[in-house]
Amino acid sequence: MVKFLSIALSILSLIVVVQGCSENKSSPQSGNPYLSNSAWPIIHHSSSQTASSPFAGPGSQAGRPPRADFITSTVQGTGPVVFDSKGNVLFEKVAILNQVHIFSKLDPVTLNTITSYTVNVSASDPLNGLYSFVDYHDCWWNAYNQTFLRLCFNGNSIVPDMSINLAALYPTQITSQDSIVSMNPLYASPGMMDIAFVTEGLQPVHQGGYFTQTITGAKVGVMRINSDRSISLFMQDFPNEDITNSFAVSPDGGIYVITDKHAVKLMLQQTCSCGADALKIVWEVPYETGLPIQQIACPNATPDWECRINVMLNGGRLSPDGSGTTPTLMDHGKYMVFADGELPLKLVALRTTDGSALPIDKPVPFTETTAQTENICASFGNTFVIENNYSPGVAAYEITGQPGQETVRQLWVNYSVFAPNAVPLIAGGTDTVYVYEMQGPSFYPLTTTTQQWFVTALDLGTGAVVWRKPIGSNIPYNSIYAPLSLDNKQQIYIGLFGGLLRIRQ
Repeated sequence: MVKFLSIALSILSLIVVVQGCSENKSSPQSGNPYLSNSAWPIIHHSSSQTASSPFAGPGSQAGRPPRADFITSTVQGTGPVVFDSKGNVLFEKVAILNQVHIFSKLDPVTLNTITSYTVNVSASDPLNGLYSFVDYHDCWWNAYNQTFLRLCFNGNSIVPDMSINLAALYPTQITSQDSIVSMNPLYASPGMMDIAFVTEGLQPVHQGGYFTQTITGAKVGVMRINSDRSISLFMQDFPNEDITNSFAVSPDGGIYVITDKHAVKLMLQQTCSCGADALKIVWEVPYETGLPIQQIACPNATPDWECRINVMLNGGRLSPDGSGTTPTLMDHGKYMVFADGELPLKLVALRTTDGSALPIDKPVPFTETTAQTENICASFGNTFVIENNYSPGVAAYEITGQPGQETVRQLWVNYSVFAPNAVPLIAGGTDTVYVYEMQGPSFYPLTTTTQQWFVTALDLGTGAVVWRKPIGSNIPYNSIYAPLSLDNKQQIYIGLFGGLLRIRQ
């Protein structure tokens, strides 16, 4: 049962409090009125998790690929890039070796740092808190461990405006074992903002020279920030399941989550005539989950997070079980697409009204028996693209047909491109797919100097390679699952382990 509480939240900055309480929202490019009116205000561009933009991407000129700017960093770590409504570049560096997250506001022309703010994160899991967004006041939200953090800008300074520790406010519903994976604002709120979130539901087990994870139970929640800045919480527990990816929300209030066992739609629903809300499951659909969580060799002295990174760099699953994808909503929220956990992967497409499945003519896009993905299906219009992150392969599909008679058909497969980790990007203005490609004599481990990294452009209609831009070799140029972000000036940004990459016209 959802417990309704309202606990006053301390105010950290009077200057930004006035800004944060205003209810004047812009007309956002992403469609969600609680997101910044910017070209890319949230990881994967929109609350639907499309990883696409209507803007044009960088193209070749006179047969030459576009220019690359690489800003090196003395602090190693990858991370996402988003933009505020003024076009400033907001780069979150997840410095896993230092157990800190560095939030930097960069000049959009020079990429010089205007200001930055550092947050210490859990040494046991410095990878959490990867998913952030910029709200309608251009304040930057992040969540790590059990805490939500809102950073606002006062001139050239970053000011912590709100720090909300849910374990302290709701100790019976959120505990110190819960780790927030992702958050996404809903399209409507009776207060200042409703933010949906998911927790992982995994705990490490590291003994006898082996590392594994045990399922403690994931949670899906909605944190309501009321107009007076008090907090209300609505929860739904999944006691025997874990969630290792982000999730999507739709304009009608739907929250779409993939656990290691089910695709799920939830909504806030009124439980009585008094108007009280509760977070309820609308439908729940099982899918083929693949292998259970595996045990891997890792010395006891090695930190848990390093064990997880080593698995990924050596070709193991980033998601320990089930699907590796964040669900993608298509056609204004009518359809949900994702990949299952089997080897090789199979695609799943569901109607969001009732969870019924769409027929797919070639549900297994790649012939390699170990084909899997750890990334979302980037979508634009009725087309979506999926990568094989474990061997060469990028494929595209489209949804066609009248309502009730829809089908999913394969458009093309390109086996010449290997994109091992970065999230793909679709630029609708140029009908181009951009991937972060690796070439080399061996696919893994991804830390050798013989492996070369490229930003590669594919034609969305045919899958043919349009151009390749060489970037560099070895681990500094590894994206380690950071997404590609596109602004409105034909520029792509990628957070790499050794710095920030920009591809421009």
